[in-house]
Amino acid sequence: MKRSSTFKAIFAGASLSAAAVALPFGAASAGEFDGMTLRVGTWGGSWRKVQEDHIVPQLAARGLKIEYVTASPHDNLAKLVAARGRDVPIDVMEVGEPLLPSIAEGGYAAKIDHGLVPNKAHMPAALYDDRKFVTLASQYGVCYEKRKFAENGIPVPRTFQDLVHPKLKRKLSFPDITSGPGLSNVAMVAYAAGGSVDDIEPGLDLIRRIDPFTYWKRGSANVTHLETGDIYAAVVHAGWCVRMKNAGLDVSMAYPRITDEYTGAATYTLMIVVNGTGVPEAATAYLNEYLGEEFQFQLAKQTGVVPVNGNAIARMRKEPLLQEMMILDTAGMERILTFDFSRIDISDWTDRWSRTVGN
Repeated sequence: MKRSSTFKAIFAGASLSAAAVALPFGAASAGEFDGMTLRVGTWGGSWRKVQEDHIVPQLAARGLKIEYVTASPHDNLAKLVAARGRDVPIDVMEVGEPLLPSIAEGGYAAKIDHGLVPNKAHMPAALYDDRKFVTLASQYGVCYEKRKFAENGIPVPRTFQDLVHPKLKRKLSFPDITSGPGLSNVAMVAYAAGGSVDDIEPGLDLIRRIDPFTYWKRGSANVTHLETGDIYAAVVHAGWCVRMKNAGLDVSMAYPRITDEYTGAATYTLMIVVNGTGVPEAATAYLNEYLGEEFQFQLAKQTGVVPVNGNAIARMRKEPLLQEMMILDTAGMERILTFDFSRIDISDWTDRWSRTVGN
């Protein structure tokens, strides 16, 4: 368990980087990527669409063709592992921090030429190194349907134990461990149940007692299940609650207390240039566009995540819906839990999940 120092660093950068001046890096030129195709590993749906709307036009003007490999980071990493010794199937990809130990061990991240990332001037230096850039943060809790909770007398959850409720039995969804946020949410519930990243059994037991309707692999499935009444709530990051609200659902976000010290949890999404890519400059150009103010703001506004670009953060804090759904005040940020994923064994966690919860 650890305090959210990196999460606070993102917000600390809002006042510093908002005034930053772009450094005199080499100017982009039309046609520099003519004939090149870049394969981007990312999620699908609205996440992909924001990139298509705000990144693709910028790079298409420079001659680059972009193809998306849409899957969870877990599945995209599996593609890299399967292709070991052959041409890589992805050139640049988004990854969750639980996968960083596996990526480092396998040598899947290439060294990044920071001279090709001028937008780093608008983010704290603590958020990047030679082989990876933090691109955003996600806050985790429970998105619940307000009318269903009221009609059934279900209290807004103050703890994760509150989800063990007779009216919520088989009416809540939880992320599968192989989904993008799966490992993070297992860790979150483990701490809430008195365990830790070193002892997830209490968390697995609590998840079993909650007895979810389904273990989701794609967040979009929760939208359908809420619309049909199959579920009344979903354990998700705030972004899905933002998207559900924008889709017309009467939902709100709750952040149950995890321990006496922590309320709510957060994890970071990062981007790497894949080692072995044949188009490293184009891959780095994509990373740079991802860190740009307009894309970062639109991603935050439409998908409910916390950007790292200081100018985007300043604009995000003025959005009423994001203020409603997310923890954005300084005191709340102090209480957000983050995790030390260098201590986890993904194979062991997955085996434990399969033997118990996943049955």
